[in-house]
Amino acid sequence: MRGRCGLCKRILSVEGDPLSADCGGDCWGCIGQIEADLGGDPQQNISKEIEWGWRERDGTPKPQSFFQKHPKYRPTE
Repeated sequence: MRGRCGLCKRILSVEGDPLSADCGGDCWGCIGQIEADLGGDPQQNISKEIEWGWRERDGTPKPQSFFQKHPKYRPTE
């Protein structure tokens, strides 16, 4: 059984979903946004993830269904 994010309940460590990375029980989608909101280094990552289409314009993570529907969705860098 896979764990879920303690904040948003996203399933953690799902292949093909880069925002589901397990950050100590919370997903990168939530942790990255929190750190960016606090002015930390992840702001640069969040900006790239918005550009890649992984997040909405406000930094909110796209739902896992987005990555399930687009399994080969990867950045072009």
